[in-house]
Amino acid sequence: MSYSDCNSTVYDQQADSHIDDTCSIKNESFETICHIASEGMICPGFYEIIVNACIHLCFVCPDVLTEMGTTSRLELLLPAMGYPAQNSGLFFSVIIALLCLFGSAANIITIIVILRNKVLQATSNYLLSLAISDLIMLMMTVPVEIKFQLKFWPWDFGQFLCRLHPYLKEACLYTTALHIVAFTIERYIVICHPMRARTLLSKSRASKIICLIWLCSFILAMPVFLVYSVQFYCPGIPESQLCFPLFEYDNYLSIFYSVMSIFLFLVPMTLIIVLYSLIGKTLYSKTLTSGRRTSVVRSSKNQTKGKAPSKASKNDAVDKARHQAVKLLALIAVCFFVLWFPFMWIRLNPLFTLNKDNPNERTYHEWFYSISMTLLYLSSCTNPLLYNIMSARFRKAYKRTILCREVRSPQLSDTSMYSKRFTRIDTSVSTNFTAL
Repeated sequence: MSYSDCNSTVYDQQADSHIDDTCSIKNESFETICHIASEGMICPGFYEIIVNACIHLCFVCPDVLTEMGTTSRLELLLPAMGYPAQNSGLFFSVIIALLCLFGSAANIITIIVILRNKVLQATSNYLLSLAISDLIMLMMTVPVEIKFQLKFWPWDFGQFLCRLHPYLKEACLYTTALHIVAFTIERYIVICHPMRARTLLSKSRASKIICLIWLCSFILAMPVFLVYSVQFYCPGIPESQLCFPLFEYDNYLSIFYSVMSIFLFLVPMTLIIVLYSLIGKTLYSKTLTSGRRTSVVRSSKNQTKGKAPSKASKNDAVDKARHQAVKLLALIAVCFFVLWFPFMWIRLNPLFTLNKDNPNERTYHEWFYSISMTLLYLSSCTNPLLYNIMSARFRKAYKRTILCREVRSPQLSDTSMYSKRFTRIDTSVSTNFTAL
């Protein structure tokens, strides 16, 4: 009997002999059974459930399956959930591979640019650290994720990498979220409280905060490292070796993911929205004040010669910088929410599980997870674009670095946010949002 041969007798749960006949794959290897099931080379419906049970529950056809097929507990004992098809994630593998190449190159260039420019080192402590975090996220976790997409089973990388991969991914998520929060708070202080920035902000304090972010992130992610392990769905069958959390800690890990997602996504997202709203309000009020001053200057243009036109032009430039800053702030908040929300939704919603009554839901779940991971990796690629390439100063530094030109020492007026030039909000806005 071929794998594709089906007849109505297959669906008769009481017909033990027919179930026995359909288990023609009983002498095949575990990997062959998985391949047949995942590629759809089996009869639909009841026979598919039988084969999935043979894979998941380690039953050998036809003995135990015959007994289970005659019980009323069949639907409870045989969940319609099989292994993902081999190479089923080829499309997403290509996408995240391209994201890895682009994002790694962008973050490496960002790190080089900052290290080669002393002024950028002073103003970009958080950006440098964030680029390192994104680089680790892309280079250390994407290759394993591609392996998952192409060949979910078996796990071939050993116990240590089984624990290291989810641990690094988790820790880098925490560092990214905390860096964005710290960066947002710093911007809020600089723009809304420029006089306090003299005492609250310094390069040494920023370095201490960055070290604390990394330390806390890797400590908080430690439970993930401890609960993941290489396991065998079917003891003694090498092809059934998988990398999963230990079954006894599954519920605890789900709770942990939900709690951490609240504190490292919902809370940061709320804080970002509030602080960026206050920043936008401050910039808008300063724009109105500056606009009134500019109108006064222009109205007296015919009476006052010399520096009045240049002062009006300067006010126009500051207003333009403020508007660009507000747009950038809104873009940062939107990107953080859009790119992180799908992945966090899976973690925050404990009801996001497979519906056993819907055989197609497993496919939807796999696609949603793949899309969420793709957006998450895209976030690591967009950070250099949002924080660096959109800056005129960074664009010039990028160009000099790519063309291997010597980096000139900046003038005194082009100082960092940690210098003593916090005397005017206008200077703070123009300096920081061209630097950042």
